[in-house]
Order: sequence, then C-alpha cells, then structure tokens
Amino acid sequence: MTVNYAHHWFGRSRRDFIAQLRSLADDLESVGKKAFVPTSYVYLDNWFIGERTVPCLLGRFTGHPVITDGRPGFTSEVFFLDDKHKTARTLSRWYLLGDRMNPAFQNQSSTRQ
Repeated sequence: MTVNYAHHWFGRSRRDFIAQLRSLADDLESVGKKAFVPTSYVYLDNWFIGERTVPCLLGRFTGHPVITDGRPGFTSEVFFLDDKHKTARTLSRWYLLGDRMNPAFQNQSSTRQ
C-alpha cells in the first residue's frame, strides 16, 4: 500500500506549504540588510517566549487575521527574533513586538502550578 503524504502538509497543500517556507526563507535572507523593514506585520504586546514542541511567542495580538484584537494567544514556530528592532518572524508572518512581559512575573506564574 502506498501512502500519499502530499495531503499531510499541516492542513494545506504541498505547494502552499512550500510557498510559505520559501517566503520565510526570503524574509530571513533580508534580515540584516540596511533597508530591511517588514512590509506587513501583526502587533504583539505583553509578549514572552513560550515552549510548545517548538519555540513560540505568547502575548496579546492586534491585527492578526484570526485572533481578535486584544486577545491572548500564541504564534506558530519562531524562526527569528530581534529584541533591538522589536521584530520576530514565525512560520506564518512577521510580528512587531510591543512590551516584553516582565520575566520575574513569568517565572512566578510558572512556579505556582
């Protein structure tokens, strides 16, 4: 029996998934160039780096295509994060980062579990 894995690309077609990865690679290649500025992004405030099976960001979103403005949520896998320029690139999109959550608060929250 032959299994066709073309239908198992994270809920999208193989072609769409490869295009998404190519877009990510193009964006990462642009980082560090003098005129580099993301053309579109989602704003993420009160953010911190979380852990799933892969690194992700958690915070309150503004301008996300699915998450309502002001609601908390988490991103797809993080591939690039620049604290100085307050930008991050995940598998899905660029993020403009607002205030980072106080690490002391984050550590207190995780020890209460």
